[in-house]
Amino acid sequence: MLLLSLNDDVLAEILSFILSPLDALRFAQTCRYAYDVAMPRRLSEVIIKNPRQLLSFCHFVLADPKYRPICMRTLALYSTSTFFSAMQHELAEMLQRARFLRSLAVLDLESLLCSDHLRKVLFSLPHLQHINFSNIGGWSLRLLAEMVSRPHHVRLGPFDPPSRSSLLGNVLKRFAESLEILQIWIPGGLIQGLDCGVVYSHVHTLKLNGSQDREPISLPRLAQIFPNLKRLVCSASYRFSAENGPIWDSLDEVDAQYPIDIPTRVRSLVARNYRNDNNRDILNMLWRTSPAMLTCMMYPDAVLEMVQAAPGWKLKCLYLKLIGFVYGQKALALASYDTTGICDMSEYAEDDIGGRLVRAACALRAFPLVALSLCTGIAVMQIDRVARHVTSVIPTLEYVKIDDSAWYRVVSRPGPDMLPSLVLLSEAETYVLEQWMFTLGHS
Repeated sequence: MLLLSLNDDVLAEILSFILSPLDALRFAQTCRYAYDVAMPRRLSEVIIKNPRQLLSFCHFVLADPKYRPICMRTLALYSTSTFFSAMQHELAEMLQRARFLRSLAVLDLESLLCSDHLRKVLFSLPHLQHINFSNIGGWSLRLLAEMVSRPHHVRLGPFDPPSRSSLLGNVLKRFAESLEILQIWIPGGLIQGLDCGVVYSHVHTLKLNGSQDREPISLPRLAQIFPNLKRLVCSASYRFSAENGPIWDSLDEVDAQYPIDIPTRVRSLVARNYRNDNNRDILNMLWRTSPAMLTCMMYPDAVLEMVQAAPGWKLKCLYLKLIGFVYGQKALALASYDTTGICDMSEYAEDDIGGRLVRAACALRAFPLVALSLCTGIAVMQIDRVARHVTSVIPTLEYVKIDDSAWYRVVSRPGPDMLPSLVLLSEAETYVLEQWMFTLGHS
């Protein structure tokens, strides 16, 4: 059947299965009807990485100035300060016509704002919902203070010079009623930069980048500024203080690149950087936050320490990457863990990685786990057997995943001397499962 004979709604349905903008462009080149349907998709998300690409894209968009610019939704300009000088007029004209642009990212914003015409265009963009600006200087702060748009998602930094971050609060207060996600690069003085008497009641996600403040960050003051915060992401080993006031009763998620001392309950915790030298810090973080869902990596012996450090912890879902096996490091404590009466380890050699996973599961049976993902790089032919052994030693476990396998679901537990029966989940079932797991721990 020819594309020419298909109705527009059928062409649109075909396009809905094409995820790549490049594939959408190829589809658009098949005929005029496909072009009319596919071109908005092709122009909806554009990333520019070099001057030649920018110039050709501006010429392409402005070749149809009434239609193509209004198809633009997301534009990212990633390059250096020499990027804009030769094409300021073309870029300004394109942006002026892109009145439905929703998202704008600029790697070197201060250089872009050297052009008076570009400055005026950026000030007047009416519908920006997401901005991502780097190299924040004087002109950048003025843009933020005067722009017409009221974005929901703001990512700012680094600042140049770093001291300009102290003016952040006076700039962001214009967005107090619209802001929902804030990601900032702060070299220090976080509270001083934000504390200007404004409450951001709609902010649910705060992402902190940059170096550690000299002084601990006051959680009570942070909770006053962002009273409805649900997700906190930290890229550095920040110190927090909970003195002199109340903080949030609980957070939905904390994502920490390094262990942080945050004395509040957390539904979901992501601990990204585990090393032997921060063992005590990460265990303290687990004890104080008591998450229902944990994603982390650790050395095998630390599994035992984690179990011992948090008695009574109601952990329901664990994504655990065990590291150190592939480098021949001996897990002495785990290797000597007594599994008598829990699991018969006779079929596993002493240094067998699959056996170590089963021993780790024996230790983890102290938690009421419903779902467990273990990752360490075992042989593919071992996965099914290890998955059945793991589910046999944790009586509450309903779902298990080993390395890159699909999720297994426990179908039945025949008896104490027989391994459970498992079935692999389909992609659709996996999607439903993972959505459900993200609700674990909600009251």
